[in-house]
Formats: sequence, C-alpha cells, structure tokens
Amino acid sequence: MRHIFCTGAIAFLLLNGCFAQNPDPSPSVSQEENVDDSQGSVAEAMAEENETLEELTITILPDRSSAERDEKIEILKAYLAETLGIPIELSVASDYENAVEQLVNGTVNMAYLGPLTYIQAKEQNPSIEAIAAPIDKNSGRPWYTGVVIGRTDITTLEDLKGKRFSFVNEASASGFLMPSYEFQNLEIDPEENFAAVSYGGNHDETLQLLLEDQVEAIAINRATYNKALETGILDPDKFRIIWESDPITNAPIVVSGTVPESFKPVLQKALVDAPAGLVSISVSEAQGYTIVEDGDYEPIRQLYQDYQQQNQEPDPEA
Repeated sequence: MRHIFCTGAIAFLLLNGCFAQNPDPSPSVSQEENVDDSQGSVAEAMAEENETLEELTITILPDRSSAERDEKIEILKAYLAETLGIPIELSVASDYENAVEQLVNGTVNMAYLGPLTYIQAKEQNPSIEAIAAPIDKNSGRPWYTGVVIGRTDITTLEDLKGKRFSFVNEASASGFLMPSYEFQNLEIDPEENFAAVSYGGNHDETLQLLLEDQVEAIAINRATYNKALETGILDPDKFRIIWESDPITNAPIVVSGTVPESFKPVLQKALVDAPAGLVSISVSEAQGYTIVEDGDYEPIRQLYQDYQQQNQEPDPEA
C-alpha cells in the first residue's frame, strides 16, 4: 500500500510542478496567474466587488505552544484588518477537533488547518475550500514531513515494540496518520505492541513528553524536531530520527461556504502578498504562501481512507 501512496504523491508533485523546476520559494508565476494582480490593491479589489464580508472570523489549530506565535497572530490579525478593510476575529482552537467543528458549523469562516483536519472538515461540509498554504522553510516547497524520533538506542520502528510512545493527536497528519500508516504496513499495532500509547495534544507538548522521559519515542512534525535541535532543547547525542515520512502537502488555509466566491481571490492575494514574517503561525516554519486547491490533498485523502478501511472493526452481525 505504501508504494501506491508514493506513486500518487509523486504524480501530484509532477502534475503541479511542486516548484521542481522553480526552486525559488518566493511566489511563483503560477501564483501570479491564480491571483489577478490587475485588480490593483486588495482594498481596491474589494471595493469593486458586489459581495464581500462584514467580518472575517478565523480559528487556528493549537499545534504548538509559543509566546512568539501569539505575537505573530496579533500581527497577522492587524495586517489582514488593514489590508482587507474589515474587522478580523482570530483565535486558537481548544483542540484539533474544535477547530474542525467551528469551521463546519459556521462559527468561523476561515481556518488554519492541517492536511488531515481539512479532509475531515470537508467530509462534513463539502463547501469548505482550501485556498492557500505556506511554503515550508526547511524544504523550500509547499510540503513538509513527519518524523518519529526517539532515544539513540532505538534504530528501527520495530525496536519500538515494548516501548512507551506518543502521538500528537489523531487528527494530525504528521503526528498520527503518516506514522500510523507506516506501523500498519509493518504490522505493528501500537495499542498491542507498545508498552503505552499517549497523545501530547500538540507538537511542542509531545516533544516535552520525550524530554521528560515519559516516553521513549514520539511522532511529530520535522520542523519541531529541527527547531529543537537549533535551540539546543534536544540533545542529538540522546535522541535521533528513527523514521521520516513521505512529503505531506502543507497545512492549508481554508474558507467555508459563507465566504463569497468573489472574495476568495482577494483573500488569496492578501495572503500571497503578506510579508514573510507573518506566515509562521502554525507548527511549520514558513517563508511565504502559495495557492492550493482540493486536489492537492488527494494523496492524503486516499491514504486516510485506506487507513480507515483497514482499521474498521468487523461487523459482528456480518
């Protein structure tokens, strides 16, 4: 099954270019084609449209805990308010499921989701649409990877048997779906084969479980691992990468069906034109936005559906 997924992902990357022939991570020609620069300024574009929003309400995944991110959220809020010329309400969801619920039921009309939470939200409300995603600072591409890291005496995923392990959240692509799919391919059942399984809630807290010796290994986003090394929080003599996932299309910024069609390209333009410093408000360290669409997340959707099918409990009446 893994080979099938890799083939689909590669096909997606080739079809979309994925900057393979354009390594410059700054907004590309394809972005310019998707966002009509002839509209002039964003404010002017909005003034020309008959439909607009009275207020933009946004929720963000609680995928990291950082005072620095809180500051960036306030800066982003001020930027969008000034650029779009409408009030902005922006808050961090209580958990992954709450972010999906707010978007699906219309409490908010825009959200910074993860690839998996986007897929889950769209299943519940097909009007939800992905419009942009950050370009990952580490890869220089609109994708990122997940990793399983653990003590240096653990060299393979099979070595995790009998160990304590933590995922991030069952709605996390890098912190649950990707490693779980790999465990499934290796016929490893975390609930049966690991000494204990826990969930950190977000990437930073999951890393903390490892540092506090509450678990021997964890699944997190590669960016969280890299930052922990750079800041000296993680000792490379004690912990190492055991496994790294295939590329995951970066976490999308999505809007609900309450957002007028005419407003979506205006919002995309505001995001693509945003200063680089406003981008990194989620777990991924980013350096710009690019335009995405639903098809860009089809490989993850297929993997998620396959994982669900293989983990369905048999019908006792069947």
